[in-house]
Amino acid sequence: MAGASRTWIEISGATVRHNLAAVRRVVGKHVSIMAVIKANAYGHGWPEVLSILRGQPHWGIGVAYGVEALQARTWNYRRRLAVLSNWQASDLPELLRQNIELVVWDQISLNAVRRAARKSPVKPKIHIKLDTGTTRIGFLPAEHSQVRRALTCNDIRVVGLFSHFANAEESSAKRTLQQLQRFTTLSNKIDPSQGIGRHIACTAAILRYPGARFGLVRLGIGLYGLWPSIEIRAWSRANLGSFNLQPVLSWYTRLAQVKTVAPGTAIGYGSTIISKRAMRVGIIPVGYADGYDRRLSNRGWVVIHGLRAPILGRVCMNLCMVNVTNVATAKSGDLVTLIGRDVSADDLADLIGTINYEVTTRINWSVPRVVV
Repeated sequence: MAGASRTWIEISGATVRHNLAAVRRVVGKHVSIMAVIKANAYGHGWPEVLSILRGQPHWGIGVAYGVEALQARTWNYRRRLAVLSNWQASDLPELLRQNIELVVWDQISLNAVRRAARKSPVKPKIHIKLDTGTTRIGFLPAEHSQVRRALTCNDIRVVGLFSHFANAEESSAKRTLQQLQRFTTLSNKIDPSQGIGRHIACTAAILRYPGARFGLVRLGIGLYGLWPSIEIRAWSRANLGSFNLQPVLSWYTRLAQVKTVAPGTAIGYGSTIISKRAMRVGIIPVGYADGYDRRLSNRGWVVIHGLRAPILGRVCMNLCMVNVTNVATAKSGDLVTLIGRDVSADDLADLIGTINYEVTTRINWSVPRVVV
C-alpha cells in the first residue's frame, strides 16, 4: 500500500481488539457491546473495521443512516445492525429485507415504518429513541403515551428503547445524571416481560457511569482508541486502574521534493511566511482536500525520521510545505507521519480548536485504508 499510494492510512487490527477487550473488562460479561461504525468508522474505514470485528465478541454494529447499514450488508456483515439516527422512506423496503433494525423518533417515522411493514414479509425490529435532554431526534417525555402505544402495534417488534447523553464527556456529572434518571424513569414504565433492551451509554458513559450500562452499551470513539475528552481520560486514569485506550489509526505520506531556499523567500499562498535564513523545505502531496485541515497552516507539524517538521505557509488543496532544516537526512521519498507516533489526532484537534472525532472523520474517504 505504501508504495502504491501518495497517502494512506494504516488501521491496527490488534489495537482495535485491545480496545474492545479493555472495555469488555470494564463492563463485565453480562453487558453487550454495540460497535458504532458510523461516518466511515469515525474516519477509520468501514470495510477495514468490519473485517477486524468479524470473530470478535460484540452485539453487532450501529450506524447513523440507513444507507450506511445497507453498505455494511454489501460487505457481508450479517450480525445485528441498527440504524441509530435516520433513514429515508425510500430505503425502507430494502432495510427490512436485509433484517436491519431501525430507529423511530416520532409518530411520523413510526407510521412510515408501519406502512412499509404492510408490504414486507419481514416484521420490522424497532429501537425507539427518547429525547431525554440532548434535543436531537426522539420522542419527548411528554409523548410517552405514543411510545406505549407503539409497543402494542402487532405489525412491528420493538426490540430497543434508547437515548443519548449531551454532557457525558464533561467533568460535571449533574446533567448526565439528570438525563440518566429521566431515561430510567421512562423506560421503567415498560413491562420488562416484553424483552425490550435499553441503551444510552456512549464511550464516556460506559467508563464513568456504571448505572447507564443496562444490558447494552454503544462503543464509538473508544473503539478507535481515542478518548471522548480530556476530562474522561483523567477520570478513567484516576478511577479505572490500568485501563487504557490505544489509537488505532496512523496516517502517512512521503516527501515529494526537498529543496533549499534562500533567505527572504516567500512560501505558499499569500506569502504568509518569509524565510529568515537559508531553509530546507519539504513538499508533501497532501492537503485540505484529503482532510488535512487548512487551520494547521503555520501551526501544525509532521514527523520525519522521528523529528518534527513544522508546516510552512498555508495548507494547500493538494500539497503542504514543511520545514526539514533540522531533519538533516530528509530526502524525496522519505516516510512522513501525519497522524501517528509523536503527532496524534488530539494534537491536531488542539491546534485547530476542535475534537479528535472531527479530525479523523474528516479524512477524505478516498484515502486508502489498510489493516495492519
